[in-house]
Amino acid sequence: MIDGNQELGSQKLYVQPTAGVKTRVKLDDLLGQFQGKNVVINRAELVLTNISTDEDYFFQPYNLSLQVVSGDGNSTYYTPDDASYTSSSYFGGIYDEKTGEYRFRITNYVQSLLKAGEIKDQGLNIVTAGAGIRGNRLVFRGTDENFSDHFRLEVYYTEY
Repeated sequence: MIDGNQELGSQKLYVQPTAGVKTRVKLDDLLGQFQGKNVVINRAELVLTNISTDEDYFFQPYNLSLQVVSGDGNSTYYTPDDASYTSSSYFGGIYDEKTGEYRFRITNYVQSLLKAGEIKDQGLNIVTAGAGIRGNRLVFRGTDENFSDHFRLEVYYTEY
């Protein structure tokens, strides 16, 4: 949503370092899908596809990071899946040149959202890692499902 207009993020979303732009993701729809169900999240991945057309001038970031927005909305912290707690090979966020994608494994975060009251969804900020020293930016596909490479959360789960 940009200035109250949710349609503006349907085709393109942005991340730019320093005092630039971050994208906030809320998973409200996910919570509604699993409401009243007993599920175990086997794997949850947030997938972003690079659609930048000006890489000659603005290189895509080597890696991105996620920040959980705190319950009061005034501070951020790392997801329980973050590379600082696990490893970068588990968490992801590194640019894959073959697919043009960034993938974040946020399984523990999603499971914690679904457990009653464990985490309140104030959103995740997608930011450029090393934002204070690099000027790399990213334009990535928005949420419009008419694009096969749309921004999405892939969830694999078991219902019991």
